[in-house]
Amino acid sequence: MTAVGHPEWIADDKAAYVCIASELASDPARLKILRTELRDDMKRSPLLDHAGQAARFGDALRACWIEWREKSVPQPVCQNGAQKSPATTSPSSLSGLRPPGC
Repeated sequence: MTAVGHPEWIADDKAAYVCIASELASDPARLKILRTELRDDMKRSPLLDHAGQAARFGDALRACWIEWREKSVPQPVCQNGAQKSPATTSPSSLSGLRPPGC
């Protein structure tokens, strides 16, 4: 509801839901306006911004992967004994970190 621009329609419990629904149902003029505007509200919302949603989802997955990698995967050691920076460790370079027998 918030994404479509109507956070006032969110109810915390059944009684609040009934109150919101009753108020909407008892105002035919408002309902008529809502019916004409709701489709455009939805079109403008982030819910129908498919490219934007995909980009945000991809960014979130990448952030999760980076966090997991930094906490869970031992960083490769260079020949000189220094550790590689986590930012330079790519998924393909992690293939050599498999335990023996995998």
